Amino acid sequence: MSTKKKFNELPKIELQKIADYFNLEHGYELFDEDLEDKAYVEEIKEQQYKPENFQYLGVYTLDGIETMVWRVENDDICAIVQPYEDSYTLGMYNCPAQN
Repeated sequence: MSTKKKFNELPKIELQKIADYFNLEHGYELFDEDLEDKAYVEEIKEQQYKPENFQYLGVYTLDGIETMVWRVENDDICAIVQPYEDSYTLGMYNCPAQN
């Protein structure tokens, strides 16, 4: 297995997958045992990332690798997608300051 430097073609990315990844990484994922506590469920749902929280910025080169970048609304972190073998990886990256 090896990291590729460029996409063969840009993949179609479902923003829900990015939101799900961010929710998992930030501890906003709900599990079956959580569903009984309605107050907790509502609190988590308010904090969860949603597809509309991500604004596509374009394709950049980060550390020599072609990278698709989305800025997270009201945050200084970006979602990134980079090529990996015949697929891609999701990740997070510090966003440049907005002008």
